[in-house]
Amino acid sequence: MGRGAAAFQAVRDSLILKDSPLKGIGTLSEKAVHRIIKNYLEPDISKQEQPIGDFVADIYDGQEIKEIQTKNFAALKKKLTVFLEIAPVTIVHPIYLEKYINWVDPESGEIKDRRKSSHKGSIYDAMDEMLFLKSFLGNRLLKFMFLLLNAEEYRLLDGYGKDRKKRATKLDRIPTALIKEVDFCCPEDYGILLPPDCKEGFTAADYAGAAGIPSWRSQRTLYVLRAAGAVELVGKRGRSNLYRRSIGIKLRGDEGYGIGKHSSC
Repeated sequence: MGRGAAAFQAVRDSLILKDSPLKGIGTLSEKAVHRIIKNYLEPDISKQEQPIGDFVADIYDGQEIKEIQTKNFAALKKKLTVFLEIAPVTIVHPIYLEKYINWVDPESGEIKDRRKSSHKGSIYDAMDEMLFLKSFLGNRLLKFMFLLLNAEEYRLLDGYGKDRKKRATKLDRIPTALIKEVDFCCPEDYGILLPPDCKEGFTAADYAGAAGIPSWRSQRTLYVLRAAGAVELVGKRGRSNLYRRSIGIKLRGDEGYGIGKHSSC
């Protein structure tokens, strides 16, 4: 578990100069979001970048390993095979609820345009990545921490087209605020992904409608929920698979349980 929104903001402000948000962007091998999250979770630098076998863990305090992964969960498979033999592992993944895109002139460094992205992030966005680790999801030593953030993204006006925005270079993404933390430490925590309408038997199409997500993401999410032990395949309805929540899993919206709250496990 992290230290809260105020601590996150303090770390963010200490690493990013408020009066010069472009200074240092794109010049470091470690992106801003990775640096900020790492120092937010573990201020003691002696516990950062710890060698374990042939790999390096972002954080290892002698009891738990934390890996910050902004994308490409598939690349974690070899690491996890080694790390889970040593200690419990938490994969920390940022999700951007709200994002502003800043377009930067490559010659002057000035911001020429700033607009709010039309994409609104949600916890369901992470399911696309978690699918790559479905063979690990039944391991009780593996946990996930999702940091729901707002951010500013910076892109160079060096692309194609009249406005130079097509296939432009992405410089960096800087978090502006931590909105919420969502931790998945056991099957019960995945209940926040089950809307109230998903009580007993439901298909992927039922789930997509209840959750307000596309059908392709519904299928992927249900694969993750099955691998994590939160739902079970119980048969067919016509040609569609029929699912139900596993015993002990509470639905999203049940009293005392919601996004950002921990189960009793």
